[in-house]
Amino acid sequence: MTYFPLLNNQFAYSQIQAVDLSPASIVIRESSPEGTYEQLDAYINEQMQQKNVKVLYGGYLEIRHLYQNSPHFSNPAKNRNIHLGWDIWAPEFTDLYAPLPLIVHSFAYNDQILDYGATIVFSCMLQNTPSYLLMGHLSLKSIENIAVGQTFEAGDIVAQLGPKAENGGWPPHLHLQWILDMNGYEGDYPGVCSEDEIEYQRANCPDPSFLPLAFTTE
Repeated sequence: MTYFPLLNNQFAYSQIQAVDLSPASIVIRESSPEGTYEQLDAYINEQMQQKNVKVLYGGYLEIRHLYQNSPHFSNPAKNRNIHLGWDIWAPEFTDLYAPLPLIVHSFAYNDQILDYGATIVFSCMLQNTPSYLLMGHLSLKSIENIAVGQTFEAGDIVAQLGPKAENGGWPPHLHLQWILDMNGYEGDYPGVCSEDEIEYQRANCPDPSFLPLAFTTE
């Protein structure tokens, strides 16, 4: 199956590269959500300049220490630091396009510190499998005028990247997660898990990186 690029033609294929956010590459030293934002934002901008690109992506099953300044993730009994989705770092309010026909399953504003912010979950058929596609860290405008059951065709604009004040307090990016079983969640699903959950979550949240970001011809 051919999938429509998530970013359409807003960025040339050559302007997009992978980035590493594992502890080997970035260490967040200031123990506050604001410190997390500032240091991560500086790192993302530095990587874009060094690579001479406008979009960075990656992160599936990446172990990260970015979440430890939020009580939503940090817990002495269960440290959630394994990333279950694919992150796409791009300018705020960048349009996001449906890669295939989508139906709105649910949506919410997850406003805890360093959470998803505005979030939409779509039901769809990915690789011939009944699935869900979660898009997190969106703009609030993205969830203002949608409804459960609303349909989108491949290539339709479905959302925009949110700014810090609307996306949970992060530098602008999309958290994209392929989910097989929502386990009763609506407008939300864990995007980070602990080591003791990884066997189940790896199977329930497969790698979505086969979805294209831009057209390969320029």
